[in-house]
Amino acid sequence: MKHCNIILISLLLILSIGCKKAKESFTELDTLIELNAVRQSTPIEDFAGYMGMSTKDGRFWDNVFPDVKGISDSLEDVKIYYTWLNNIQALFQAYKAGMVERKDFEFYCQAWGSDTTNCISNYVKTFVIIATGVSKTGQAYYLFDSDNDFDLADEIPFETSKGTEHFYGNTNKEFQPHKVIYEKIIDGQIEQDSTWIAFFENENGMWLQFCEKATAKFQFDSINYKIEVRPSISYRYKESTTFKVSSAANKKSKDFNVGEYLKLGNSYYQLDCSSDGLKIFLTKETKALTNGSTQVGMPPVGFTARTYSGDFIDFPSDYKGKFVLLDFWSTGCAPCVQEIRDYYIDIYKKYGGEQFEIIGIADNLPHELDNFIEKYQVQWTIIPDKGKKAIQKKYHIFQYPTLYLINPEGKIIAKGEELRSGKFVSILDENIKTNQ
Repeated sequence: MKHCNIILISLLLILSIGCKKAKESFTELDTLIELNAVRQSTPIEDFAGYMGMSTKDGRFWDNVFPDVKGISDSLEDVKIYYTWLNNIQALFQAYKAGMVERKDFEFYCQAWGSDTTNCISNYVKTFVIIATGVSKTGQAYYLFDSDNDFDLADEIPFETSKGTEHFYGNTNKEFQPHKVIYEKIIDGQIEQDSTWIAFFENENGMWLQFCEKATAKFQFDSINYKIEVRPSISYRYKESTTFKVSSAANKKSKDFNVGEYLKLGNSYYQLDCSSDGLKIFLTKETKALTNGSTQVGMPPVGFTARTYSGDFIDFPSDYKGKFVLLDFWSTGCAPCVQEIRDYYIDIYKKYGGEQFEIIGIADNLPHELDNFIEKYQVQWTIIPDKGKKAIQKKYHIFQYPTLYLINPEGKIIAKGEELRSGKFVSILDENIKTNQ
């Protein structure tokens, strides 16, 4: 009888574990909302970010990219394109193997603002590889290393017609992305994962587009919500991620970035997720309005910094009562330089001073700015932020230019593309009086 009781208890435990379900309903008593998400592919038309791919061209990067085999001798004009899914790991493992010199390794670690904390010495297959070629009859083909074994002999060659900005696989936006297997590092161990990609080639090379999203649903105070998380440039959800949140009460989705706040009831919850998108976190923050955010309607994230001219500033405290254009840029970014040259110089001459200021957060070292500032006679505040990228990390900056306009009351009133090409001048025209 005792033996039977043990068996019965064991069965009940197994059933209770098997029936356990993740929590999906929350109230304002919950300080952390943790959601399990499901990943899936997205159509090309739902995606906007592109990543350039590289070829072996005689530089030291040739030692970082793997050798590829299995390309048929019947193909001519063969080109092999590479990109990595974990740049610092790819560089680190090549350095540890003696394929990359220390000076190059350290230079790019600093340039990327990265360290090797999450790297391992083992070789990780963190690459996406595409090969193109033309048969002797003139037919163009591409091969895609879907199983990430660096061998294209087992891949199906796809026919395609060469053309400007032509999506491989199909000439229209109905092309379904390819699934690719890759390796990632979790808690120091190599694990296999997958994502979906599309790609096209033009006169500037091969471009890669990641086509996936993660979705979760939950209930808060009896209202049903849906969250879609999309990484805009790479497959990593920590970089430039967009959260689309909709509810039964408001089916039109609203966009948020990592670290921004979703208001549920009377509370603010900060949005974040795991790097693979499979976990979504909403953390209650009672000091949201004090801490600041990167979203319209909220105070900006504060920081203190030394400027190019050697002064210290405390933002936004030092700029109360002014309109401020916060401009994340780099001298190596052509659109950034164009914005400064064609718009900022004239706008600052007209409005700069007591009522308007520009703060340029440059992804450059101080000496890299010397010639630029002298050439364009830049008069506004510039902060070098290369290396540790302290301010850029606060604002989750992964592309340039990124713009924010803050009003005299200290709230973000516009950001992004709506401020490009000097469009923010209309706001200054309406609100600032000049003596001109």
